[in-house]
Amino acid sequence: MMKRNKIKRIILIALLGISFLTISKFGLKAFTKPSNNYNISSIQSINNNRKIDSVTILEELKETGRIEIMQGFTSKEIEIKNGIADNVIFKNNKYINFKGLGHYYIDLQNLKDNQVQVNEDKREVTIFLSSPILELELLEDKTEFKTEQGILIFNNFKMELEEYEKLKQDIKIDIIKKLSEEDCIKEVNEKTEKIINETVIKLVKSGYNINIRFV
Repeated sequence: MMKRNKIKRIILIALLGISFLTISKFGLKAFTKPSNNYNISSIQSINNNRKIDSVTILEELKETGRIEIMQGFTSKEIEIKNGIADNVIFKNNKYINFKGLGHYYIDLQNLKDNQVQVNEDKREVTIFLSSPILELELLEDKTEFKTEQGILIFNNFKMELEEYEKLKQDIKIDIIKKLSEEDCIKEVNEKTEKIINETVIKLVKSGYNINIRFV
């Protein structure tokens, strides 16, 4: 009898071990971003029987907080000329290739009451948002330096720290300006609309239109 109980305990421990390994291996992927597709229709059928409430939608969006819309790497190379720039004997030029990581995000925590409007007669919800915010981080460890010297130049010119810091700020301004052009903003706004729609559609009746207005 004791031997049988011991075998059962061993089997139980083994099963627990397998379960732990399964969760450890697949849990993060499986539960970090659960799919809501199978829930939407059931949520909508429940919501069909209740009044659409702008306050509920507003609170849901505010609880969502900061949403990362899009991110990507970018780069900008500059040339600093010293000596006689294009002279094969006396040129002493430096090339710096700056790499950056750009983030577009929206922060919904401070939404105001008048930014969410519900019109039940027209069966639509309108949400007024500011355009997504752009943040840029220069990746210092990814910066590339290259020097091009003439045959009679033996010293490599160096930049003062203050001058280099000023250069980095100028580069950030240039990249941000580039990433704020119309084509970029259009793509970011389209992605923002999709994300907000996916959040709000779970809270409204089927057949409602959700309109996003950037102000």
